[in-house]
Amino acid sequence: MRNEPAPATTIDDYIAAFPAAVRSRLEALRRTIRAAAPGAVEAISYRIPAFKHGGGALIYFAGHKTHVGLYPVAAHGTELAAQLAPYASGKATLKFPLDRPLPLALVARVVRAKLQPAAAPAPLTKPRAITAGPIEARFSAALERSPAPNGWTYVVWPQSVEFFGTKGLVKVEAVVDGVPLTTAYMAMGDGRHMLPIKAAVRRAIGKAAGDRVQVELRARIG
Repeated sequence: MRNEPAPATTIDDYIAAFPAAVRSRLEALRRTIRAAAPGAVEAISYRIPAFKHGGGALIYFAGHKTHVGLYPVAAHGTELAAQLAPYASGKATLKFPLDRPLPLALVARVVRAKLQPAAAPAPLTKPRAITAGPIEARFSAALERSPAPNGWTYVVWPQSVEFFGTKGLVKVEAVVDGVPLTTAYMAMGDGRHMLPIKAAVRRAIGKAAGDRVQVELRARIG
């Protein structure tokens, strides 16, 4: 039985495991992200390098045999769409092939754009109790996707923990871009909740990671 190598616990360890051609590009991505987001903190998350900022993950990067990757990054619907298009893979990943120059200036612009504060959520009415029953809250958020294999696609509402009075599991009835959804707020491990958006709902609304959705919470059911 072959022994699998232990997962890296630091970005230095992660990068050191790659051949020189990949290492140099990963280091370049690391330096560029650090310069563009000097307040971000390095970490290993989902077994790959990440920079965290403001209590959550800002951006991830990773090495592969033929390219290095950067995510989650929306490659459409932004002012950088045309520049990102040649590197887009799906709707939330950028792939930079090893046989092409690494567009570090573009990477820096992507990171700075992700640092911009999101639009303030719409006014909400806080429920009278945190137990099961009708609630009323509306917000807009970008769909995010975990970089882990078969990872969740979800939204984050910064006020969820305060609103529900718990960091634990909260089952809800919601409407996403007009499509009803029964799902549950789940702890992310960093003090926040994530609200998974099922594949059937994403297909119905025609959206994927990187796209913004309107979410209406209608009831807490557990």
